Amino acid sequence: MKYLLALAFAAAPLTAAADTVRQACLKGRAEERIAVDLNKGRYIEGNIEFSRLDFSRGGVSLSAVSDTASERKLFADQTNRQDFLLWYPHGSRIWLKLSAPGNRHLCYRLTLKQSAAHYDEMVRENAAPQSPRLQQLQREINRQGSRAEERFWAEIRRQGAPLVEKTDSGHSLLTFLYRDAAYNVRLLGGPSNDHEWLEKLPGSGVWYKTFKVRNDLRLSYRLAPDIPTPDGADAYRSRRALLSVLVPDPLNRRRFAESSLVDLAEPHDQAAVAPRGRLKNYAFHSKKLGNTRRIWIYQTDPQAADPVVLYLFDGWQYLYETRLIPILDGLRRQNKLPPVAVVLIDNVNRRAELPANPDFADMLAEELLPFVEQHTAIRHRPQHTVVSGSSYGGLAAAYAAYRRPETFGNAIPLSGSFWHKNSNGQKLADQFAAQKMPPQHWFIAAGSYETARAGEDPADGIAAGSRRLTDVLTAQGRDAVYREYNGGHDYAIWQYALTDGLVYLFGRF
Repeated sequence: MKYLLALAFAAAPLTAAADTVRQACLKGRAEERIAVDLNKGRYIEGNIEFSRLDFSRGGVSLSAVSDTASERKLFADQTNRQDFLLWYPHGSRIWLKLSAPGNRHLCYRLTLKQSAAHYDEMVRENAAPQSPRLQQLQREINRQGSRAEERFWAEIRRQGAPLVEKTDSGHSLLTFLYRDAAYNVRLLGGPSNDHEWLEKLPGSGVWYKTFKVRNDLRLSYRLAPDIPTPDGADAYRSRRALLSVLVPDPLNRRRFAESSLVDLAEPHDQAAVAPRGRLKNYAFHSKKLGNTRRIWIYQTDPQAADPVVLYLFDGWQYLYETRLIPILDGLRRQNKLPPVAVVLIDNVNRRAELPANPDFADMLAEELLPFVEQHTAIRHRPQHTVVSGSSYGGLAAAYAAYRRPETFGNAIPLSGSFWHKNSNGQKLADQFAAQKMPPQHWFIAAGSYETARAGEDPADGIAAGSRRLTDVLTAQGRDAVYREYNGGHDYAIWQYALTDGLVYLFGRF
């Protein structure tokens, strides 16, 4: 492998960041366009907050529009603070398009930090590809030049990417591809425990990264071509810069929300069907937390008097970016689950509320649960109540079951952030080990690639932390099972792990 130093590209003459703050109201308009002067800096770190929102009338969407690039969606249908990154190496002006057709009187506060950026990464070249097809391509390019490469890209357009080459009955070589980046390409969501750099096949425009994987792999991923480095950035800002150019794989027609999908497994046995239940949304105000958020309640059987009640964090993502609701209806129709009511909880301040926050856990038991009973015919029974979430939400679910066991008789933490420590330096598993708890039922899941990164304590990996929590619960005599999926930190895994957990806990009805 060799590395070629790329020419640094200064994106703008500015060396210091310039901040812009705009506060305004829509005043009856459904949409507003906000001009951004790129002469202040082409690398943009932005955030926007909203007030005077009617939570029952939908959220706010924001995209970036320019005359030199296609429209870039930043977020859709959100009500809480949103952060975003943009990089425009060309052109002189862009517009931020803010849309809120159901909230025409909202106000917002937009903050933009603009700075210069440059390309200072080395071009990574690798003349020894692991993929047999790329080895063949390399020989063809040596003989025929660009004509061989054009035939290769035509082949990939027909069959789609990534390139899959079977090696034996249980494994394949999976090669992610990108065409004609100038400086670098990085893979977010691949089959590893970190973001991976693609490498360039010498003498071509082919960027690639190959992994040997099991044939039951499922993941969603995106690619970041030509990532800039903001001037004066620390390691954290430099690492986040890939978000400014992140896109779905243009060579992969399969999508999962805003990402591309790889699914090497046989079709999942949880067949999704058109939902037949009832979905209602509400504005829920918490006096304990001093904030208002959206919640949605979906009932597979609206007339059922005693359903399983699932309290689920990151509710918007599960409702609109996964197939959770169709999968639940499919399982219900196959009689694999009893009636289910899902309380999907939107975020206000995810980083403050979800990581083992006692006030948030108490809000669930003391305010949200009575709210659900007030607005539905559902009556609380701990043995039929389950709390679940993923990542920080997985930690929040486990902590809620720890703090309020009289409320939550069941828990399904998915890829929980169990490396998190409280103010006494204890992980949640340590707190469970030190306290005698009433009987509960647990289904704990993580992805096989959720291991600690290089230089980190192996025990801080999400999979390792999930296994340890399972061991602690089992040692205390509780019903706890751990299941590991061939994938990573990914909603493409969580939508199935969650419903697998429901079937495990309640499929014996």
